[in-house]
Amino acid sequence: MIEESPMSETLILFVVNAVLSMLCSQLHKCLYFLLNLTYWAMHFGHYFLTFLVLYVLFWLGYTPKEPRLTLSQLWPLVLTETILSVATCVVHTGGSDGAVHSIRVTDFAVTLLVIFAARFFIEEAYYSAAKSKYTLLLVVIAISSSIAWMEPIMFFNLKTIVVWPLIVLSTSFHFMLTFQIAQKTKVHPLTLTRQICGLTSILVCPLALIFTSDSFNSETQDVTSAWELIDYKMK
Repeated sequence: MIEESPMSETLILFVVNAVLSMLCSQLHKCLYFLLNLTYWAMHFGHYFLTFLVLYVLFWLGYTPKEPRLTLSQLWPLVLTETILSVATCVVHTGGSDGAVHSIRVTDFAVTLLVIFAARFFIEEAYYSAAKSKYTLLLVVIAISSSIAWMEPIMFFNLKTIVVWPLIVLSTSFHFMLTFQIAQKTKVHPLTLTRQICGLTSILVCPLALIFTSDSFNSETQDVTSAWELIDYKMK
């Protein structure tokens, strides 16, 4: 059975992730409007830099070489990550149409889906113990980070309503498949995630690189609206 992390570590990771998400969101807006980089270009940067960092950690011995993932284990993870990237880039155009707020709704829906569907991917004994300990915390975090679902303009964005379920499903299945592999290999999910992130990042990179070329062919954004949105995001 996989040893559970202390509740304090879960809270620390949540705070760190929330702060980094806010900073990353601000950086996205600045790059989009000042350098005319689309979300595909930024996704390529995320994947490529993630692979480089994890490869250096692997080379330095901080990431274990075992277990070696098989192709049958890897391709579902790459597929879900690819669907997530495509759907995210379709929804988050960088404009002020409210679509960007859907990411908070996604956080909420993914959390609930993982809580109630994880029993089909994770051993019952481990799932029951983890659920009783973390369900309440996960629900509170999900709701508190999803207040933006009250943003009314989002529900008038047809593209968001159509594509959003793909983001929820692909993210949820990616998490649950990772835990399923961890159960079979008896490796802690956090340790296994470093291998999975490194491999999926480099495999999704070619697709992101193809769409990145559109960043340099699109029209320059209006400077006034650009700084208005950046100022709104910084508040």
